[in-house]
Amino acid sequence: MGLERSSLARAGRDDLARRVRWASAEIGDGLGFDIESFRADGSERRIEVKTTNFGIRTPFYITRNEVAVSVDRPEVYSLYRVFDFRIEPRIYMLDGSVEKSAKLDPYIYIGSPR
Repeated sequence: MGLERSSLARAGRDDLARRVRWASAEIGDGLGFDIESFRADGSERRIEVKTTNFGIRTPFYITRNEVAVSVDRPEVYSLYRVFDFRIEPRIYMLDGSVEKSAKLDPYIYIGSPR
């Protein structure tokens, strides 16, 4: 949230910086993204944040819904990967469809009785 707001403020868009919100907390989890933000030109952004205390190569979990939102709206979707969180937090960003920007392996299944 702070990164988004400060980035927009540096771009001279305090109006947009004030409108950045933590959508998953305010609206609810399950949207497929965490933060509603904007680009400096005013276009919308939907950001999913994945954080780890470990290194840059540590795999992340992502839901089917998060992937679907990234595929449906790649022009607005970004995944922010925060790593080395405990030591010295750093970040990289994957813009667009997660199917195209990350290697996805099916790992967790939901089972139910037949």
